[in-house]
Amino acid sequence: MVYNLQVMKKEIHPKYHKDANIRCMSCGTEYEIGSTKESYSVAICSKCHPFYTGEQVIIDTANKISTFKERQSKTEELKKRMADIEKKREERKKQKVGVIGSDDKRLSLKDLLKAKSAKK
Repeated sequence: MVYNLQVMKKEIHPKYHKDANIRCMSCGTEYEIGSTKESYSVAICSKCHPFYTGEQVIIDTANKISTFKERQSKTEELKKRMADIEKKREERKKQKVGVIGSDDKRLSLKDLLKAKSAKK
């Protein structure tokens, strides 16, 4: 029986580093492992991950929370401005020229012209 032993080709594989560093961006912990890259950086590790620690920590790496809060504040400002605009519109309606008789009775331009021609 003949075995076909394949030998690894030389100089096509990446260099292996026995003491590669991994650094956690959130807590700063560093680990040494074997890898083909010299160093890695990760967003969260086992020392600061809520699953392992049992504590809830919010890490906003992509600024999603701050972006959401900013959009929410802009929406609130817009709602306030729209409410102010509506108040001003209502005030303008109350101050419209063309009130004949009581304040509750508003007449159209056509009715005003009829009333004016009737007075003459």
